[in-house]
Amino acid sequence: MTQMTTGLETPRRSTMTRLERRFVNSDRKGRAVARRLSALLVQVSPPPDSRYLDVGAGNGAATTQVAAEWRLDATGVDLGPEQIALARARGDGDGPVSFVEADARRLPFADGEFDLVSSSKATHHIPEWEDALAEMCRVLRPGGHLVYADLAVPRALAWAAGWFGKHRLPTRAALDATFERQGLTAVERRTAPLHYEAVLRKA
Repeated sequence: MTQMTTGLETPRRSTMTRLERRFVNSDRKGRAVARRLSALLVQVSPPPDSRYLDVGAGNGAATTQVAAEWRLDATGVDLGPEQIALARARGDGDGPVSFVEADARRLPFADGEFDLVSSSKATHHIPEWEDALAEMCRVLRPGGHLVYADLAVPRALAWAAGWFGKHRLPTRAALDATFERQGLTAVERRTAPLHYEAVLRKA
C-alpha cells in the first residue's frame, strides 16, 4: 500500500461543532445528500461493483443509500469515532459497505484504489483542506471521478476568517486551482453564492 507523506504531524482535528454534527446526523439531511450525489452520479454512470470512497461519511446514511442505489463496493471514512460507530450500527445496506475512522489528510488507502470518490460538505471543516483534496485525488484511479460539493466563500471572507482565529476557507478560485494542480478536469461544474459543486475526472 502506497501512502502519501504530507509532513503533517499536527493532531487530527475538525472544526465541526456539536450543533453541526446534530444537523448532519439527521435522517432528512442524509436523504438530501444521497439524492444530490445520485443525481450527480448520472454524469458518471459507474458500473456495478465500482470501488467507491465517501470522505466525510458522517453517520453513513448517504453512503449506504448511494451504494445500494448504484450497487457500489463502498467505503466511508470520517474523522469522528462516534460518527463511525453510528455508521457501522446502521446495518441497512444492501451491498458491501464498510466504514473506517480516518483523517482525510492521510487516507489509509493505496494510490488509485478507488474508481469513484465523493465528498459533500466536509472539506470546509478541515483546516488543511487542500491536503485532503490531494489525498482524495491520490486514491482515485486514472480515469476515475471525484464528485465534490462544499462551501466556496468570497476571497475577502476567506481571509477574514483568519482574523477571527478560524482557518482559511476555500474560495471558488482556490478550488479551481487545487483541482487543476491535481490533474482533474471538470465534467460538470456548478457554482452559486457560497456553493461549489463539480464532477471531475482524473487524467
